[in-house]
Amino acid sequence: RFHTSKNVDVFTKGHLQMCKAIEEKSNGSNSNLYARVVNGTVFYFSDGTDLKYGNPNASASPSFTSTPMGGTITDWTSDGASVYATIGSAVQKGTVSNATAAAPIGSFAGDVIEYANGRLLSADGARIVELSAAGAVLTFDKTLTGTCVAIKGGPQALYAAYNDNGQGILYAIGISATDGSLAHPVPAATLPVGETFSGPFSVDTFGQIMVVGTSAGARFGLINSNDNQSVSFGPVIDDGGAAYGARISGQNAYWGTSNGDTWKADLAVFTDILVPAYSRFLAHDSGTKGNVQSLEVFGGKLAFTDSNGELYSESYAGDLSTDAELVVGQVTFGTAAAKVGRAVSGRFANEQAESGPGQ
Repeated sequence: RFHTSKNVDVFTKGHLQMCKAIEEKSNGSNSNLYARVVNGTVFYFSDGTDLKYGNPNASASPSFTSTPMGGTITDWTSDGASVYATIGSAVQKGTVSNATAAAPIGSFAGDVIEYANGRLLSADGARIVELSAAGAVLTFDKTLTGTCVAIKGGPQALYAAYNDNGQGILYAIGISATDGSLAHPVPAATLPVGETFSGPFSVDTFGQIMVVGTSAGARFGLINSNDNQSVSFGPVIDDGGAAYGARISGQNAYWGTSNGDTWKADLAVFTDILVPAYSRFLAHDSGTKGNVQSLEVFGGKLAFTDSNGELYSESYAGDLSTDAELVVGQVTFGTAAAKVGRAVSGRFANEQAESGPGQ
């Protein structure tokens, strides 16, 4: 246990080490960078009017191939064979790992889109619909209140995050076990008044666990095993302020805050009800950096995007951070009297104990 940290990896029991250095992989000025892995092998991120794909771990300065999507991307998703993007005025469709310009499908003018549980859902403001692969609006076509900002699949339901009059409402969309039809959305959880969901990549699920980024911070939720729809959210983790992107990968969850900072949690260790052990992870800790809007683990390395137009990942060469710190908690030793530290000892891994010149 400790008070605060940055760029320190605390997630191996009995082992403390600096994180890998943060390396810029792509730069620009667009504020709509959202990263995800498609088919487990193809790294994608949106950037302005393009979807870009390539390997961010290929070198210190990798190159990416661009697929023009026909307009400024507000959200994107993939069914494995195709990529879909919303541009506000249309839904565009392209082919995975193909630079051929995307083409509009159907007539639905979506802002949010997600392929989940074998369904393609899109939203435009308060309206949420299911689309065919050709863009046609199917039977599921509902208009709620507020604005849909994110859609995500769960184990047995789909979830739509709405903001309505300054409050986040999470809707569950049930799936019929008989004919596969989608049910009318019902509230699965609400955020406190004044707290809203952050954006298209601010919700993620794995099994019964959910993590969301909100205007107040990050929250973890548990999907009720009785109805498989309702969600109980834990207390907000607000150390870094508002959280934007959120992601679960393996037994770890990640979220991003302002100043180019990321946070990491261990879902195998909970220190309170729906509060896993967590710490600040890769962190710029700089007011010149943007809000971290998406995070993805690719090739064992954490990549993330910010609202200033940058894509970052861990050092290609494996260099360690040169700006790391850990602040321990207050140790009283059973008395409030002032104390003076006289000595400290440390143990180092063998690979850190190599002799240098003159040693």
